[in-house]
Amino acid sequence: MIIYKISFIIFTLIVLIGCADKQKLDFNFIFSYGVSTLNQLDTFKNTYTKDLVLDGLVETSLTLTDDEKEQILRKMQDINLFEYPVVNEGLAMEPSSGYKFEIQYQGKRINVVWLDGFRDQDKDIRFSELVKLIQDIIESKEEYKKLPDFRSGYL
Repeated sequence: MIIYKISFIIFTLIVLIGCADKQKLDFNFIFSYGVSTLNQLDTFKNTYTKDLVLDGLVETSLTLTDDEKEQILRKMQDINLFEYPVVNEGLAMEPSSGYKFEIQYQGKRINVVWLDGFRDQDKDIRFSELVKLIQDIIESKEEYKKLPDFRSGYL
């Protein structure tokens, strides 16, 4: 009888622990990039917009997994993105290109704009690593791969 009770208690604990919901991550963002920041990942709406240059813009559904979002959040925290000024001057280039973040995290809204390219400086390098991480995740998605290629380019 004691073995039965102990087994029942252990089973109940295993079920309760296994059923514990992972706390929902309060983190979403809009990441815009490229010439005139026309390419855009929006995790609020789970969409991606691609600039096709001459053919305009095309939008598709694109959802990041919780693990991908956590990976991006960790990188943002590692580079102290939440401490960046709203506007950051990069290496000037033509046509104008850049990166914009509109972030919601833990009930706060944060905006960060990076104008133009990257210099060979620590802050620029760290920011470019975040950009590459996000672009690699986007480009690995089947939804992105199904989008048409752009024709021509910007001068």
